[in-house]
This record gives sequence, structure tokens and C-alpha cells, in this order.
Amino acid sequence: EQAPKPPSTPPPLHAGRRSRRPGPRRAAESHPQAMAQLTQLAISRISRREEIDPPLLQVLDIKGLQQSNAMGPPGRYRITLSDGTHYLQGMLATGNNEHIISGRLKKHSLVRLTDYALNALDADGGSTKNILIIMNMEVAGEWGEVIGSPVDYDSPNAPAAAEAARRQAPNAPYGGNNAGGGGGGGGGGGGGGGD
Repeated sequence: EQAPKPPSTPPPLHAGRRSRRPGPRRAAESHPQAMAQLTQLAISRISRREEIDPPLLQVLDIKGLQQSNAMGPPGRYRITLSDGTHYLQGMLATGNNEHIISGRLKKHSLVRLTDYALNALDADGGSTKNILIIMNMEVAGEWGEVIGSPVDYDSPNAPAAAEAARRQAPNAPYGGNNAGGGGGGGGGGGGGGGD
């Protein structure tokens, strides 16, 4: 009597070719609807002191600035805001500190600026650095990652990033011309964003 033949081994999955893992995707590619929520090129328009409807931006970073006695909670907060294409440094007026203390405002939050002003400060090499002073804002929600691939508005790469954004979304809304509460014109408020 013949012994039974052992079962044949099935060929390995994807035999003859390497399995390819998908590479990491940027947030804008993974979540195009999130990019569409932000006010496109708002940072560029604010920096040119154009009037736009209160823009929706994303918080990239929050840093507390200790008071001179270095005791207790930070007196003021520095904040980095992005429209998905550019980012800009800002300072929160102390009336907004409660958003952070309560935990509602955090990294990657979405915020709508309702009252703000732009300060241009002298930087090294004779250049200027824009600082956004935020007097009033609304926390509109959260997003778990950075939206888009924003670059510093004051960097040499900023114009190329803006042109790429226009090519990718030529029909996207770039902010209205009928400003509500937030105009980008005032250069005074908030004490200039110094440390």
C-alpha cells in the first residue's frame, strides 16, 4: 500500500515580486478635505495687509513665555499659525490664555481669528519679520496632524509655495474681501511680540 503524498506547499503570496509598502503621505494628500477647510493663502494676504474674512488656520506650535520672575504659569504665549501653505509666528493677547489653560487650544487645533493685527519687526541683516498679534480668536476644532506642508512665510521658499498652492487648487477660496472683525492692517497692537 502506497504512503499518502504530503500536501503541496502553496506558493508564497506575491511570488516573484517584492511586496511594496506604501510610503508615508503628507497630511494634505491624506486628508484633502482638511486642506480645503483652511483659508487658502490667508497668511500671505494678511502679511500684505489685505482685508479678508476671519480666516480659519491651524496651530502648529504653542510656547509659553515665562514672566520675569520665572514663577507661576506663563504670562504670554507664542503661537505658530498655518494656512496649509505658509506659517507665521504670532503672540496671543492675554485674554486668550484661558483657551490654553482650559485645554481647548492645543497643537494642531483649528482656530478662527476674529481680531488681529500685524507687526513688522526689524530682524538681523536689515530684514523684517512679521509677527501676528491675536487679540481675539475662536477654537473651531481639532486635527490630529499638520495639514499640508507649510513653509515659513518669511523664508525665500514662500513665493514658490504660494504658486504651487494656486496651481493645485485654482478654484479654491482664498479668503473674502469683506472683512468681518479681523483686519490685517493695524501695526500697533499687543506689544510687538517681544520675548
